[in-house]
Amino acid sequence: MKKTFRGTVKGGLVAGALALMAFGSQPLFAGTFEFHGYARSGEMFAPGLYTAGGQVDEHWIGRLGNEGNQNYLESELVNSDTASDGSWAKYHVMLVINSNGFNGTGAFSNYPGSYGNGGVGDILMRQAYVEMGGFAWDPKAVYWIGEKYIGRDDIHILDFFWRDFSGEGIGVTNAFNGMVDLSVESTGSANGANGENYLPFNTDLRVRPFMTMGIDALSSMELEAAVSYQYGISGGNSKQSDYGYQFAAVYPFPKFFGIADGFSKAAIQLGFANDGTDWNLGHAYTGAAASKDAVAVRFIVFGEANNILPNLDLMPAIVYTTAKSGVTNEDQASKLGIALRPVYKFNNNLSLQVEGGYSHTFGTNSVTWYQGNSINTTADYYKVTVAPTLSLNSGFWGRPQLRMFYTFVGGDVYVGTAAGTTTVNSFHADNANSSNTESRFGFQFETWF
Repeated sequence: MKKTFRGTVKGGLVAGALALMAFGSQPLFAGTFEFHGYARSGEMFAPGLYTAGGQVDEHWIGRLGNEGNQNYLESELVNSDTASDGSWAKYHVMLVINSNGFNGTGAFSNYPGSYGNGGVGDILMRQAYVEMGGFAWDPKAVYWIGEKYIGRDDIHILDFFWRDFSGEGIGVTNAFNGMVDLSVESTGSANGANGENYLPFNTDLRVRPFMTMGIDALSSMELEAAVSYQYGISGGNSKQSDYGYQFAAVYPFPKFFGIADGFSKAAIQLGFANDGTDWNLGHAYTGAAASKDAVAVRFIVFGEANNILPNLDLMPAIVYTTAKSGVTNEDQASKLGIALRPVYKFNNNLSLQVEGGYSHTFGTNSVTWYQGNSINTTADYYKVTVAPTLSLNSGFWGRPQLRMFYTFVGGDVYVGTAAGTTTVNSFHADNANSSNTESRFGFQFETWF
């Protein structure tokens, strides 16, 4: 939902008066202001009002009742101008504020998604760009320059942005009558080599080749190719790479896998060299080098069903990633995450959300997800959350929401060292580091518009 304000800003009145003086009674531009936002805030604690442990693998087992003590908000202002010939321009600026005790608000390179790993309490200029469109030669094409969210796709219940090329760049979306997106962006920190500082660059191309072929089942299918490069990031190591490249195919199913109203998608991603790691696959290059023979594959299936049964909405997600040679030739790791959130709607203002999730990791010399110098690592995380919820619209996407929740979370991690010994269940869910499970209670609001 957009909040649009017309004719309320003094600058707009001055601009309108100048245009009226210069061009008579026909103003050159028709302008509007919009305000958009996202916010969540809440508290999570253990029985006895103790501070609960941190977030547990939320991008794999689910975010509901697993987001810690957060105050996170995005506020975006948009100024729009439309010319008499139908062409238009928009200026976007977005600020992000985060006082999350478990994650700060860092730069794009730190973590793709709704927050990064920077300082708690940061105020970040997350977007500042201008886009233009409506030009006669390609009316659907939108051209842009600046710092912006680029090509982001997320799985809502995981808060997992499986595609995210956000950064400072230049690009076009919906070119050639909606068939092509192309962007070139710089992300991360400069790398010093040979007395110069070299920035990491990414080029991302997305094509919907079947859009105009009249094949309804394939019309929304998208193919993607991306290349990343940063000179000197390998540091002269002959086994490490200065470049990476990746590919993806994304298929949106009709409705919820064709059986209910809603949406669903399946995707496969394949990355090599610096993009052949879990942290770079699907994302803009972050400046972390990998070996030249690194390869990673990710499979994703998710969707959301409206009223799959009377008064019941449902969102499942399955993500599987396997990566080989993330840093050394021997590094291998695979990870599977499964999450499910059913929402039962008692009426338009009261619903009950339940979310369950499980993840499993197996690694050999697994520096990809865990510490180095380990021979074998296995890890299992799990959680169940029950959350009575108030809202103005009890549909799955209805916001704002007020929630109370109970979460049971736990995990088991076994690490085999180079000496062949095994640490028995080294994971602790609580702050006292005494138990691998924890019951948690809390409350949270979430809204967007």
